[in-house]
Amino acid sequence: MKKSGIFCSIIISYIFLLLFLIFAGKAAPSHVSSTAHEYILKTVICCLITVIGYLVSVKILNYISEKYTTEHEQEKPKPKVNTVIKILLSLFSLFLLLIISLLFKRFFDAESIQKTKIFPEAISDVKQVYLILPFVFLRNALIPAFFEEYYFRKKFPGALCSACKIPYTIALLISSLLFCSAHTGGIYHTLFAFLSALVLSLLFYFTDTLKYPIIVHFIYNCITVIMLVQ
Repeated sequence: MKKSGIFCSIIISYIFLLLFLIFAGKAAPSHVSSTAHEYILKTVICCLITVIGYLVSVKILNYISEKYTTEHEQEKPKPKVNTVIKILLSLFSLFLLLIISLLFKRFFDAESIQKTKIFPEAISDVKQVYLILPFVFLRNALIPAFFEEYYFRKKFPGALCSACKIPYTIALLISSLLFCSAHTGGIYHTLFAFLSALVLSLLFYFTDTLKYPIIVHFIYNCITVIMLVQ
């Protein structure tokens, strides 16, 4: 298969993932959920659809990479740095994400952003709140942080590099652009998704491991969730 055909196959795998994410969004609980059990059930269904979508898409990418990769080795992220520098880069990346987020909220439609809610309004009982809270963080912090980094920072760029022979930096840029389409909700969310993807891609590039981007992504998501559930 020609390089253009392989590239289209990889993009199709992403479209396949996008369909799963759309279905997951339809199944997701809303802030008007009437009971805690309803919220939890919908959250579990949403998480399962999301995870299945990522796993199936990764299988497709692995198949394409194995079938069309030649003896030419995939370009690896460089340069490598020591653990102390990796930690400092991670802290700087988290700080940068927070600064960018604050700037976007300042110069874009901050009022509509602040009105976004992910916690059921009808549920006020303390016991029910604590029962729901782990599922809120699971759906909005943990699963996105792990699977988005695994797919958009490693598997998708890796498939472009190994099968299409695209330079690693270009593959990360393409992946960052596609990352935007998985984050809807207006210009603020789209632009921020792109900039955050660039920050996390650079962190992955310089640390040569997913551990630090996942941790930074997870911490940022947790901060966002805490702000939205108040």
